[in-house]
Amino acid sequence: MDKKPVETSSTPDSTSKFNLLIALLCGLLILAHFVSSFFPKSRLWGINHLAYFPLWVRLLFTIPGLLILVPLVNSRVYKLLEQILSFFQRILPKREVLTASLLAVIAMFFFWFLRTRTHFLGDGYLVIYELKSEQYIRIGLEPLDIFSHLYLYKFLKLFFTPSSESIYAGLSIFAGGVFIFILFFITKVLSQDRFERLFIFSLFLFSGATELFLGYAEHYTLVYVSILAYLFFSFRYLQGRSKLILPIFFCALSIGLHFSAAYLFPSLFFLFALKRKKGNWVLGPKKTYTFLAILVLAAVLCAYYLWSMNRFLLDIFVPLLHSRADAPGYTIFSPIHLLDMLNQNLLLTPVGLALLLCLVTVYKQKIKLRAQFLIFMIIVSLAQILYHAVADPKFGAVRDWDLFSGVSVGFTLIGVYLFITLARSEKYSAVVLIFTALLSVTPWFFVNKSTEKAIAHLSNLLDIDPQRSFSGRYVLFTYYKEHNEPEKAKETETRVLSLFPEAYLVRVAQGYMNQGSLDTAEVILKRALAINPRFPGAYNDLGRIYFEQGKLDEAISLFRGGLQQDPFNKVFYQNLGLAFIQKGNLQDGLEALEKAVKLGAKDASVYTDIGNANAQLGDMEKAIKAYKKAIKLDPTFWVAHLNLGQLYLRLNSVDEAQVEFEQVLKLKPSHLPVYYYLGVTYSYKGMKDKAVEQFELFLKLSKDETQNQTVRGLIQQLQSQKP
Repeated sequence: MDKKPVETSSTPDSTSKFNLLIALLCGLLILAHFVSSFFPKSRLWGINHLAYFPLWVRLLFTIPGLLILVPLVNSRVYKLLEQILSFFQRILPKREVLTASLLAVIAMFFFWFLRTRTHFLGDGYLVIYELKSEQYIRIGLEPLDIFSHLYLYKFLKLFFTPSSESIYAGLSIFAGGVFIFILFFITKVLSQDRFERLFIFSLFLFSGATELFLGYAEHYTLVYVSILAYLFFSFRYLQGRSKLILPIFFCALSIGLHFSAAYLFPSLFFLFALKRKKGNWVLGPKKTYTFLAILVLAAVLCAYYLWSMNRFLLDIFVPLLHSRADAPGYTIFSPIHLLDMLNQNLLLTPVGLALLLCLVTVYKQKIKLRAQFLIFMIIVSLAQILYHAVADPKFGAVRDWDLFSGVSVGFTLIGVYLFITLARSEKYSAVVLIFTALLSVTPWFFVNKSTEKAIAHLSNLLDIDPQRSFSGRYVLFTYYKEHNEPEKAKETETRVLSLFPEAYLVRVAQGYMNQGSLDTAEVILKRALAINPRFPGAYNDLGRIYFEQGKLDEAISLFRGGLQQDPFNKVFYQNLGLAFIQKGNLQDGLEALEKAVKLGAKDASVYTDIGNANAQLGDMEKAIKAYKKAIKLDPTFWVAHLNLGQLYLRLNSVDEAQVEFEQVLKLKPSHLPVYYYLGVTYSYKGMKDKAVEQFELFLKLSKDETQNQTVRGLIQQLQSQKP
């Protein structure tokens, strides 16, 4: 992190061993992009994006990439870049904060222009739907990110009605502006030379992770920016220009935005362990015990939080030896997983690996591993690589690229630091790396910008890992259905059913269930489980059948089995709670219902069920609170009004009971018991005429002679009373 640039030659030299090696690797990378474009369904998903463009476009990207390797072309491009930098240096504000802000605003316009038109990558459509309904199923690993989107959405709804999609797009693009702002100052920390700063800036801007800022809908955008802020303030701390509190703050913020950022802890521990001695940083015991205590406490709190969300910790990781049913052969050391890791890094930082490999090969004798900045970045990078190796991409790494969007930051920063320290005179390589990065990542951006190309891309991705393609194909089916393309929707649905026959059987069984043919549905669902013992939908529907048949133990067992396959399924918890309550196990039932609420169940029925359980347990205060919550969520949910009225009646709060029963009468006049309860309420209040009127309406509608006899007796008692 030199503060003064060294003298360098004015024209790039292409003859050094380092430059020749860079030219070789970058040339091979450009050719790999071109060749892989002819194999869109192969596992070269990190570099095959030219496949979605005509041949002339592929050549348009490939030929300039190869021409930049020619020394004469490279030299002229370098001079052109220097002239452009000189021009901007003259016209941009002298204050760098203003310059960074201006660049951030300009970048946001470009990000908006290149924004993603579809949301097939990751869980885009799911998170947009969850935000629109103001409820989230998966709040276990990214609490602050979810709350940021949710409360921004609620705040803006006070003034107008934003679309949930626009919230994600807006925050994504705004985060992109913050990214540019931070990146501008990271380049200043690393170098004062304007061309070197352009080099660093380009390597991060022309990265696959920039897709996060193109209107991307998922929960990894804000954490990526927060991690960069953590690294920036850590660099400043190592320079003695910032307090340790800032890296601590951004580390905590990153983890709050997504728990995966816990891989920053080792590097933060390193910062804690450093102390200044004679102007230099050295390792010492100062503060380390305090940090260890904080680390242990944070780990315990995170583990408890995940446990309370029923997040099975082992389910987060790639299996070590034995693969899962939905991803056969996919283990940590399997060739498929290792190839996915390579593709991931080629997508995110096309030239980062080439740069680091060449530097280590050529300058291995000159690398000073004792430099505190380098040690810090090695710790960050190793932690990120370890996370990349063990974290399980649930949809296959091909669709979970965003889960690992930050993993290439560490070794890319190591590469640019070593380049500036050891090879800053190699301008030829810098120009090659800049344009290789640009030409490698641009097709990826334009594929996601085009709906047609994005659909073709998704279809090919799904064919790579058919076992993991169920959710992706369902997203595609939903897209066609919403955009009134029935033929394509039918074709996609047929493909899903052929790949996942258990899903087809469950759908058939649901039809029989709707017709009341539970025995037939039961046989079909058992066949579905025989085909795929891990299919959650079969567990749920078979459990519902047993619940309807009164086989509560079997229903509970099936709901629990379904939760083992799908730990975040709020419906399973809700059904499990009802089964427990029906069996008389009120406490377990209440706990299951409350778990459903934690996982995003916010409909009136679940709160009504919670109210019923609390009322039976004798906790009237909690029961009333739950009923009122149900009514607040859905004022038209008459069952909550009825149950609340009954509870008020038990507590002799007849005025409150009257309000609730009268509301039920408006919402559900065909519900016979409400006439009885209103009659009782009026009689308690001494309103005999109204009470008799309600009882007579009950008699008029009721066909149960036993109940009618009781009501006639109540009418006689009221009429016999003196006025």
